Parts: sequence; C-alpha cells; structure tokens
Amino acid sequence: MSRMVGSEVEVWIRDGRPIGFAWQGRTYSVRWIVDHWVVLCDTWCTEAETVLPHREHWRLHAGSHSTEGVYELSHHAENDRWSLVRVWD
Repeated sequence: MSRMVGSEVEVWIRDGRPIGFAWQGRTYSVRWIVDHWVVLCDTWCTEAETVLPHREHWRLHAGSHSTEGVYELSHHAENDRWSLVRVWD
C-alpha cells in the first residue's frame, strides 16, 4: 500500500545518485535504487519559462534503524529542492 506525502526533504548525493535522506527527524540510508526517470517541462511548465526545467524522480529502497520501505523522491532542477512524493510501507 502506498501513500502520497509531498514533504520537502534533505537529500545526500554521491556520484549523482541519492545515498540518503532525512524525513520527520529520521535519517534513511538508500539500500538500492528501484527506478529512476526524468519528467521534462512540457508536462507541467508555462510557455514563459526560457530554461527547460525538469523533475528527476528516484524510487528507492531505503531504511532507518527502525523502519524500511520504498520511497519516491523528486528533485526539482529549477530550484534545487527535493521532495518525498510517495511511500510504500
């Protein structure tokens, strides 16, 4: 079962890939990457934007000391912000 979240999170990157993130006071380590894809601007931006923004999505198997699951993170390239989009427990 999954649930939508929409929370901003802090993400740690190594070699261009997430290796961990912090959410609700817990630190999660990425165990493995399940999937990765990019959504280009044309699906959600306005014509006034001159740079082609995109969102990079990462579906990750990750865990903390007390929980483990699959998490979908989204990186918003235009403002360099990360969000936790969905959680599968």
